Amino acid sequence: KKMAILRIEDKSEDEMAKIANLSEAELWKRYRNWFFDWPRERAMQYIDFHCRHITLGEVGAALSHWNIIQDAYRDQVPLLVVFEDDARPKRCAFSRLREEIEILEKNDFAWDLIYIRASLYSKTAEEKLEVPGSSLYLARHRKVTDAYCLSRRGIAKIEKSNFAKHLIAFDEFLPSLHSEHPRKDVMLLPSIKSARGPEGTFVGLSFGDEVLSEMARV
Repeated sequence: KKMAILRIEDKSEDEMAKIANLSEAELWKRYRNWFFDWPRERAMQYIDFHCRHITLGEVGAALSHWNIIQDAYRDQVPLLVVFEDDARPKRCAFSRLREEIEILEKNDFAWDLIYIRASLYSKTAEEKLEVPGSSLYLARHRKVTDAYCLSRRGIAKIEKSNFAKHLIAFDEFLPSLHSEHPRKDVMLLPSIKSARGPEGTFVGLSFGDEVLSEMARV
């Protein structure tokens, strides 16, 4: 089965016809060449994941997050904390989150997103946030996000991005706002460019290795 390996919106009918006539080997070659600048030891491990088709489950989850954010924007919620249905906050979670937010407010530090729990996928270590008294870090690419917090500013940026018109897995969307996505075409999506702003000012933070939630026990 041949794969659609080039962005259709960037190609003319003639170019698409040429692509359709390529052999399986030629298609695979082009597919791999998309990622020529990826570190070789990581490329094969992640290419198929990042080029997968979005699943119905991911569509449903993304729309659920989008609806919650729209409701929060409409209701003028100053702070939105989201735990997925299989995530449970640890006893200290809300006190730690409140403590850090108060420190940020005291130091007039503007932020958009705080990961409460998400796995760090970036090989580059996160940098400590240079705000007196804070234990937070400047977030890099994170996934498997089951709990996060958005400021009023972050809520507004995402709500105005028209995310639902360019729907991708929410796990792919969030890190693309403050960090980088391995796929360059994802970074060019209008929703991501809108939320990031012209200067890339969407600020994502994390608790580093501190774990504030856990999976529900079945």
